[in-house]
Amino acid sequence: MALCLLWCSVPVWGCGTAAPALEAVGEGASDAWWVRSARGDADLVNRGRVSNLLVVRDGVRVWLVGSGPSRAFARALSCVVQRDLGRPVSDVISPWPRPELVLGAAALAGARHWAHADVARALRTQCARCIARLRQRLGAAAQDLGAAAGIVRAPTHLLRGDQGALGPFDWWRIERAPGVPLTLWRVRAAGVVTAHGLVWADDVPDLRDSTIASMQAATQRAQAITAGARWVLGEQGSPAAQQEVSQHLAYWAALEAAVQSHQAQALEETLVPRTLRNVDAWRLQGNAHALNWQRAWRQAEDAALRPAR
Repeated sequence: MALCLLWCSVPVWGCGTAAPALEAVGEGASDAWWVRSARGDADLVNRGRVSNLLVVRDGVRVWLVGSGPSRAFARALSCVVQRDLGRPVSDVISPWPRPELVLGAAALAGARHWAHADVARALRTQCARCIARLRQRLGAAAQDLGAAAGIVRAPTHLLRGDQGALGPFDWWRIERAPGVPLTLWRVRAAGVVTAHGLVWADDVPDLRDSTIASMQAATQRAQAITAGARWVLGEQGSPAAQQEVSQHLAYWAALEAAVQSHQAQALEETLVPRTLRNVDAWRLQGNAHALNWQRAWRQAEDAALRPAR
């Protein structure tokens, strides 16, 4: 009867055939849901939905960690939240300056928009180039972004420092690469920690726009922050156990060692290893590992040539 009272009071309406679904994070994580992303990069088919989102209900407020890639997506998500939780989105957090994760905030004008001051600064200085790249990838689906004017909604509530608390969250600032800040968010009651830009569950992490050394340092911090967490919600993939962070650290160490070994033996760059020490072989079969190999190879070559320059 109580369940009926809750759900029967919520208006029933459709939010569109492409509206996302709210999925429970996992056992023990009440009042926390995630919005599943597609694997890989943004394209016409996935319409840029390549970053997981977290939805948290805290009393009368509903928080989003991430708002999605476009105004169209955020409007559909807002509709789903109102329909399924019976209340509107009250607060949205932009964890790091990735368009696929934060552009939806422009459609959530009624919600408070939070970000670390360094993330907000990066949004102002870096997003123009990233949005142009996103438009190219989306093709005809770029119409979801809306008009160029106002495509980025600047955060109105800024956080400062290396860590703090906000509403139902504790948060930490980490740098994914020099000048590329991101924030990790832990929901105290649910035991779930976000790790956008660092964790790709059941896959290998993405080296794009960073270095192995930077990713190792950031992931080591994430490992300490997620210690004791029930679930870790990364950029892509399902909510995972904390061990996933350790797997990513093992991958970075093994990738660096393999590149150095291949170059020392004068082997070809095209010989991408599909087995690495202490890394599950099935993680290495896709394009993500092959692209990481190319980036790591070039970084090692640059490092070797730097003294000569």
